[in-house]
Amino acid sequence: MGFLKNTIIQLFMLCILVVLLVPVTAASFDGVRSGFIMGAGFEISPYVHWSTDIIAGNSPHETLAGTGKSFLIGYAWDNYNILAFQYNSTRFELEHYNDSLSHQWYTGPVWYHYFGAIGHSYYTVAGVGFYTFSVRGIGGRTGPGIFLGGGYEFSRQVQFGVYISGGKTRATGSPDFKHSQLTLTLTVIAY
Repeated sequence: MGFLKNTIIQLFMLCILVVLLVPVTAASFDGVRSGFIMGAGFEISPYVHWSTDIIAGNSPHETLAGTGKSFLIGYAWDNYNILAFQYNSTRFELEHYNDSLSHQWYTGPVWYHYFGAIGHSYYTVAGVGFYTFSVRGIGGRTGPGIFLGGGYEFSRQVQFGVYISGGKTRATGSPDFKHSQLTLTLTVIAY
């Protein structure tokens, strides 16, 4: 039930963001993919994986699904290239930790490259930054992360992307955790 409730809340938040971004886009942005940009999106993650080195004689791991959100803010120096700060977070319930709510996310710089005209263009994205894993009641850990993907901008400010991200996290005195996820993201971008 918690997963469905969280999904509904995130969809509602995305609708509010779209309603808020439309007037901002009309008043502050010229629709040309250059200059200041910002965006927000809703994601579905059909594959969220974490594993760890041996703890008390076993190697716990899980492959789950989740939902999440993404935000980006940056600068486009022409109609084909954007340098931005990206946040992509996925929430899921860990079976290994008594169904505790957990998040894992990529945060850091990314480079978007578009291959065609505004509103009808394939794009790629790549970034190297930080990956964080957090379990409610236990705390979080951060380490190096990577973000790769691509997609299609099918209207002037809406795009759909498929992204792969992963990283390795560690907390003092605990074993390394390895993370990976596949996300399908619908993003509204204002430029």
